[in-house]
Amino acid sequence: MNPGYASLRDAPRVRVRRPSGVTHTMVALCAWAVAAVVTLAVAGETKIGPVVFTLTKTHGLHAGDVVAAVLMSLFALTVTICVVVHYWAASRRARRSYGDRRYDDRYRYRY
Repeated sequence: MNPGYASLRDAPRVRVRRPSGVTHTMVALCAWAVAAVVTLAVAGETKIGPVVFTLTKTHGLHAGDVVAAVLMSLFALTVTICVVVHYWAASRRARRSYGDRRYDDRYRYRY
């Protein structure tokens, strides 16, 4: 079984490890899902603060619901930004260490 390396000692690596865009996307989507669930749970169970918007005579949007929505959106946005920056940095690191055929001609000096 080939472990992913060339058989000669001096040969370059054969296997290229790059970050998975699917994994990073799933982490960001899970953060937004958690934010939505927590916001809905807070909005459904609590009646904190004055009514900001009246939906019906017995239901309305409270100030606590707005605060929960803003905080959870900031949480999800922060996670998303961190995931994008991590993916960008890992992708750039992999491209620099292993080389990329698409970018190879830009950085190679021809004598």
